[in-house]
Amino acid sequence: MQYKKAALGGTFDRLHKGHEVFLKHGIKVAEEAVIGVTKKGMSEEKELSELILPYSQRLEELKKFINREKLDGRVEIIELVDEAGPLLADKSIETIVATQITKSGAEKVNKLRLGAGLDALPIEICSLIESEDGEYLSSTRIRKGEVNRDGKVYLNKLANDTRVLGKFRNFLQHPHGKIFEDVVKNDVEKFLKEFASVVLVGDVALDYFLKNDIKFDIGVFDYKVKRKKRVLFEKSKLPYSTEEVKNPNGMITMELVEVLKNAVKTGSRCIKVKGEEDLAAPVLVLLLPLESAVVYGVPNKGLGVMRVTEKMKNRIFNYF
Repeated sequence: MQYKKAALGGTFDRLHKGHEVFLKHGIKVAEEAVIGVTKKGMSEEKELSELILPYSQRLEELKKFINREKLDGRVEIIELVDEAGPLLADKSIETIVATQITKSGAEKVNKLRLGAGLDALPIEICSLIESEDGEYLSSTRIRKGEVNRDGKVYLNKLANDTRVLGKFRNFLQHPHGKIFEDVVKNDVEKFLKEFASVVLVGDVALDYFLKNDIKFDIGVFDYKVKRKKRVLFEKSKLPYSTEEVKNPNGMITMELVEVLKNAVKTGSRCIKVKGEEDLAAPVLVLLLPLESAVVYGVPNKGLGVMRVTEKMKNRIFNYF
């Protein structure tokens, strides 16, 4: 080991494989490490910062990792309230551990040290971990819903036309998430306020939102109810431009995936599916940022709201 004590810090949102490598590197180069975990207010410039987990939850995940790796006796965790953390007061720290992305922050802290009459510390660089697609694994990409914590890219499972069979078909036939059996506009609107975006799948859901003037980001329909042709609303009533896409029954086509992917990027879109529109729901779960809502009609019950979470993304991902 090169140093007695190292300092490393970060947001550590949704502790992922890259974080683990970074933390292990910090312990590898020093006998002890002080790990700074940022307060949520320090991360407001990050993309989808509103989805960053609370400090207590991030701290708990970090502690579990340290315990699992049997590093308890060599690590001290502190709350970071500014970028310098303990580096202007703790004279026992001998190095700063960073990545190429956070190196500039470490250099800024060294300038603060020089201004305070302290020596600049050597910066140990830890290599970044790549996701399956060659891009760096990051908490931002996890929040955006692109990858999981191991760097697996969700859409890689839908790189070709995919037939939906077996257990996954059974999974889709059961409601998931909150069910509004007595659909009251105020209750629905109040519940949906907490979501990053709201996407509708199915004519019943879209018709209800249109009639009650409830805002949504994307609406998918096929002019069918319970597999039978039925027009609940005219295209002229739709608030956004409409795009048509073919998706034969029992299939998830690359065409459907591409159209939904573009819709998620731009928002404010309606999509008419020629074929089976129900299968847009699992695709959207894989595409949407975390804490989005997929609203759909539940036959003979009302409306269902499926929350897009890491757990739900991984569950659907593992069915393909």
